[in-house]
Amino acid sequence: MEVQETKTLKQYSNKQKILLVGEGDFSFSLSLGRAFGSASNTLLIINGVVDVNRKYTYGKQNVEELERLGCTVIHGVNVHSMSSDNRLARYNRIVFNFPHSGLGFGSEHESFYIMQHQALVRGFFESARKMLEDEDGEIHLTHKTTRPFSEWEIETLAQEKGLRLIKLMVFDQLAFPGYSNKKGSGSNCDSNFPIRSAFPDQTLIFINYQSSSRLLTKDDLFCVFAHTNDSSKVYKELPFAVEISDPGRQIVRCSAVPRHHTVSLAVTRWTVDNRFLVGATYQWDRLVYDAVIDHDNTTVAFVKGLNLRPGKVADVSRYECVYGWDLAKPKLLLRSQVISAAQEIVRCKTPLTVLKGPRVAQSSAVKVSVRIKGSGMLPSVAHPINLAVRVKDLTYGERKQFETCVCTMTRNAANVLREWVMYHAGIGVSRWFIYDNNSDDDIVSEVENLKNSGYNVSRHFWPWIKTQEAGFANCAIRAKRDCDWVAFIDVDEFFYIPSGQTLTQIIKKYTTPSSSSSKIGEIRTSCHSFGPSGLKDPPRRGVMASYTCRMSQPERHKSIIRPETLNTTLINVVHHFQLKEGFTFVDVEKDAMIINHYKYQVWDIFKEKFKRRVATYVADWQDKENVGSKDRTPGLGTRPVEPSDWAERFCEVRDNGLKDWVLENFVDRKTQRLVWEGERNIMVGEVVAQMGLC
Repeated sequence: MEVQETKTLKQYSNKQKILLVGEGDFSFSLSLGRAFGSASNTLLIINGVVDVNRKYTYGKQNVEELERLGCTVIHGVNVHSMSSDNRLARYNRIVFNFPHSGLGFGSEHESFYIMQHQALVRGFFESARKMLEDEDGEIHLTHKTTRPFSEWEIETLAQEKGLRLIKLMVFDQLAFPGYSNKKGSGSNCDSNFPIRSAFPDQTLIFINYQSSSRLLTKDDLFCVFAHTNDSSKVYKELPFAVEISDPGRQIVRCSAVPRHHTVSLAVTRWTVDNRFLVGATYQWDRLVYDAVIDHDNTTVAFVKGLNLRPGKVADVSRYECVYGWDLAKPKLLLRSQVISAAQEIVRCKTPLTVLKGPRVAQSSAVKVSVRIKGSGMLPSVAHPINLAVRVKDLTYGERKQFETCVCTMTRNAANVLREWVMYHAGIGVSRWFIYDNNSDDDIVSEVENLKNSGYNVSRHFWPWIKTQEAGFANCAIRAKRDCDWVAFIDVDEFFYIPSGQTLTQIIKKYTTPSSSSSKIGEIRTSCHSFGPSGLKDPPRRGVMASYTCRMSQPERHKSIIRPETLNTTLINVVHHFQLKEGFTFVDVEKDAMIINHYKYQVWDIFKEKFKRRVATYVADWQDKENVGSKDRTPGLGTRPVEPSDWAERFCEVRDNGLKDWVLENFVDRKTQRLVWEGERNIMVGEVVAQMGLC
């Protein structure tokens, strides 16, 4: 008898007998079936007799594919009477993807609908409990936790039926390729409803230490989740990472806190009863999360919760900044005037007491918050960082330490960072600011390797979700002291200069004053968007030498800016800032310099973009907002499902320009490898050689 290979998808395995209920268009079951290569263990139920083809665009098609994979589909089963249906058996996992109807806030019938849904869930739990194959069986129910859905009290309903909560998890829709959630009822039954965890999708715990204390590592800690009403319900998880933030604090990244739970930290050698005391918790959508003291001694605070529109300046009379070593003590707070407020950025005068710092060296760092007049003060975790920039260094045209710098915000870019840095170093970039938006790959060690190789790269932990514009403003302030010019590009974007000149030479060409006209504060470069170029697997030699087919017309453009020329509001949208009065921008001709944007790579790489968008004012891929905008992928829609012709898409012009230039100038003549792949291979070879000596 052939032994079946074990295949898993998240918490599910092809060795389990799985019963799926409330399947909508059956795309969730199909995701499992495709991952397992077979659906012989999977059984679907349609609650009642339903015309699947009428309700769901892909319902009939999905069912037919599941049946080809060996799945059994049974129609006309009621969740209240599942256990008495002789067509059903016993199962290891019973999964109910609960259909969320259009129940809304403030509905006069809200209580009635809640009771209806509670009755449905009670019946399901009662029936499903009897159908578990053994004591290790599990019932999984996906359900929203925001109000009014939180009023259903799912855990209480389960306890009434003799079930106990094992664990609460944040549902990751993108872990199930092809799954498209459905509303399930009404005229919009084939429509999606938004699936989002609360921002951020991780919990950040801030730790302050005495200067003599040893900093803890990821291996030293557990994230401990405890139920607020039942002290026996405690479970532990390892943190995603332990970071060091600029004010000298450590930030522990744990999973999102489930409803009715608290989170704390425990040192691994202790028991869960001897855990760290965790301070106040905060909601991400209402928080002052970072602050920097600029060169003119103003404080720039980065804020969620003001609901300010992109590119628009707000009425500053509505706000004031508040400083204090303890924001909970109103009598000890310092208040200051707001100078500007735009997007997520508030600039205010910094009190002299704050600039001078605390009188006692051991005193805790001051916090800053923003008060909305008439609405109260926003919670804050922001300690203003004083960058101590000298004003005399900021005269227009004054030479600084670095002529050309680059700033980016990225997530999980370890595998492309070396090529991106080393190439741009070859064309004149001398300083890199990497804003890391919650990476869980090996980017920390990759940055260290680059630094050890002589590249001036700094990683800035920026955990705040969908805050690219604020992050770029933060970077502009940081770079102001040391950089003449700063380019704001992504790690899949590469400047291409056909003439072979350096980026610095191009900048000088376009900014050297030829008349008494306005001074140049921004240089704009157009972008060519490249497609998969016929490839189906990630290229080994890097993107520049591999992707050679692009769209014919350039898309948008990206900016290189002189930091001291930016408007004090620091407004920026899609990599573009507003300039002070008296400064203007210049466009670079396309034949002089272009950006190769490797935007549509092989599917396994491109689909990762669906997990998160970092821009604040750009809709996520799966949200049905601005579907026709240039921020969308033409012809893809809102579902991360690979089109059959993906490898051939976006190919209108064959363009080998940058590929040929790279192969001519970045190949090691001895190994015939590109320098970025050569260094990586040499490093691996040294490790193997050292192991052999043992």
